[in-house]
Amino acid sequence: MIPTRSRGEKYYGYWEDTKPGKIEAAVHVSNVLNLLALILFFFVIFSPFTVWSINSAIDGRFGTGPFVSSSSTQDWVCDGSEWCGSNNSTRIPAQWNIWSIVANSQTACSNGTNIYSDWSKPYGFCEKVDGEFKVIPKILAIQSFQILGFIFILFATCAGCSVRYSRSSGVFFAATLTFVAMVSTLASFSLMATTMWYQDLRSSKGTYLPVFSGDGRLYAMPVHSWNYGAAFGLVIVCWVWTLFAFRYYIYLGRLINDELDERSAKFEAETTDNETSASKFYDVVEKQDVVQS
Repeated sequence: MIPTRSRGEKYYGYWEDTKPGKIEAAVHVSNVLNLLALILFFFVIFSPFTVWSINSAIDGRFGTGPFVSSSSTQDWVCDGSEWCGSNNSTRIPAQWNIWSIVANSQTACSNGTNIYSDWSKPYGFCEKVDGEFKVIPKILAIQSFQILGFIFILFATCAGCSVRYSRSSGVFFAATLTFVAMVSTLASFSLMATTMWYQDLRSSKGTYLPVFSGDGRLYAMPVHSWNYGAAFGLVIVCWVWTLFAFRYYIYLGRLINDELDERSAKFEAETTDNETSASKFYDVVEKQDVVQS
């Protein structure tokens, strides 16, 4: 009987009698880290709590974020302060204002309230009275980096899940996408930490928050001594998780290559042994035929 290869057929670079499950499971650890970061990024993008008020003389929570210009969690009535027109009946409802709502309000750059002089003009949202309202470049950059981070984490997770078929190439591709997401995340919270308006919100001197009254007019409400909010902290968590996922992808990609090289060498050595054994077998058969003849 001719000796046959005992290891079985090749299966995507692995022998059938070996179990690649451990490496695949390890890759999925990075996938899970990216998936968790993806979920947190979804919250960050829609959260108004990049900077928020911990304690306020007014009941409720106030905050702002890259995609949400301002928010408050409770209705209240202005106390007749100068900023709301010394009108005790001015109602400020609970609100959640994305930047497009402020831009389309027709009052963000008007002199009808204190919004232009105290907030829109000083921070560069409006160039002139009754002019066009534009979101400042730093906030637009934060938005862009957060969207990029979300997209690249999503693609990295999908690439990592293909490890059974793509092997190390898929893992290294996932590592590359995760690295881009990690850089985007780092840029995002670096910009949040250096944006002037966010810095002024946290200062004891204070600044203003745009809020709508019940009749749709935009006011600049004075605030001070805010803190970085939950969304800012989650961006840092996302960065840490993507960092670990990136490092682990790189390590596992190299591990898969080493494993495949080792098994390829073993396959070649075994094939050579089989060919040698087969050659010897045929030599013996040929000699027996010669003797019998």
